Amino acid sequence: MPLVYLSRRRYQLIVILVICLIGIFYFNVTPCFLVPCKEFSSCDDTQTLSSEPLIFIGGYPRSGTTLMRVLLDVHPDVRCGPETHILPLILYLYSFKIKTMYNRLRMANITDELVDSIFIKAISTLIHEAGPPAGRLCTKDPFIDLCLKQLLHLYPNAKFILMVRDGRAVTQSVLSRNIRISKLDVSSPEKVLETWDKHYKHVLPHCLVSPRCRVVRYEDLVLRPKENLQSILQWLQIPWDDVVLQHDQNMESVNLPRIERSTSQVVFPIYTEALTRWSQPDSKIPESLINKSQSFEMMRHFGYANLSIPPVYGIPEPEVEERARLLAKNTEFKKLFSLMTEKS
Repeated sequence: MPLVYLSRRRYQLIVILVICLIGIFYFNVTPCFLVPCKEFSSCDDTQTLSSEPLIFIGGYPRSGTTLMRVLLDVHPDVRCGPETHILPLILYLYSFKIKTMYNRLRMANITDELVDSIFIKAISTLIHEAGPPAGRLCTKDPFIDLCLKQLLHLYPNAKFILMVRDGRAVTQSVLSRNIRISKLDVSSPEKVLETWDKHYKHVLPHCLVSPRCRVVRYEDLVLRPKENLQSILQWLQIPWDDVVLQHDQNMESVNLPRIERSTSQVVFPIYTEALTRWSQPDSKIPESLINKSQSFEMMRHFGYANLSIPPVYGIPEPEVEERARLLAKNTEFKKLFSLMTEKS
């Protein structure tokens, strides 16, 4: 599987998972942890589950996926919830392991449709049982965009939001926040940026060919949240609600686990301070890599390669500028960014 590297322990977990899935769905063995899907009479109706208009959010780490899910999560018609951690393993199994077994499975009278139904039931049960019912359900997990083609196949009414952020800013954030990415030397800025580039080379073609996948630039979301959220909600066919512009004041029902690195940041209003940190004198990114980054294919595709340094990503909405002035006086906010500066 490109860019997602699994330890032996995780691989063993996958083997156990597939055995459980077969037992649960093929032989109708229902363990105590599997309960009927909320809002559905039964989890056995694969066609009904498959037709759900689920929302999936993905992208490279530190690209704004948590912010996007929180902005949707505060909407009264939507429930996203925190990372499941299991969904990437299920998708890895479906997309890259089962695929190599199809000929053998067919010889055992296990059809493609049966395999699809097994995974639809597993994924739907996971998403439904991860939180309270809602009109629209969404989920965000690391690297699920690597399987967006498969997700859109399993769920023909689902939509996928692919978050993208300047690879240099992602690299700066990964290094300064000590983000762990399996089998990647995150102490090397060049390795992180190269992996970011390879990631979107793999993912982007699958997104561009589907009207049910939408690329959202983190910088656009931060600088012009109202404009972009109005467009995103219209695309998702979710009615507009001003609450999405005041997520920090409406977090009562939003589940934010402490183990997720972005939790300490998304409790504040949308802010612009982190956009250009990579270009400052104390940046983790050497000047040589900044110059080299202009040759990266995905940097050019997303319009980052030819920006000035420090970059100007766009014109902020007036409300964003006003919030920036207020946050500059916020003691807790300044403390957060002073800690981030010390780490870097």
